[in-house]
Amino acid sequence: MPDITSFIVIFLLCGLQYIISRLKFGILGAVVPIIYIISMFYTYSMGKINNITVFIVLLLAGIAFLSAEWIHGRQDRKKKHADELDKMKKQEL
Repeated sequence: MPDITSFIVIFLLCGLQYIISRLKFGILGAVVPIIYIISMFYTYSMGKINNITVFIVLLLAGIAFLSAEWIHGRQDRKKKHADELDKMKKQEL
């Protein structure tokens, strides 16, 4: 895959991960990391990544980044929910 295409795919996956993580059911945020892990193992098994060290670094970095996006999305959802509750309480007064 050309370099620019790789970056576009990475940004789209990160955006998708953030959006999915903000949904009501947080477990859906595990979908993108699982797809990433499966695709990395597929890429390694097909021989596109020959070095095991590079494979491990890419795998761990991707999981760390996607997990950080997941946590950030969940925190934003909690904050948005708390803000909505505060607005409702103010309207009751």
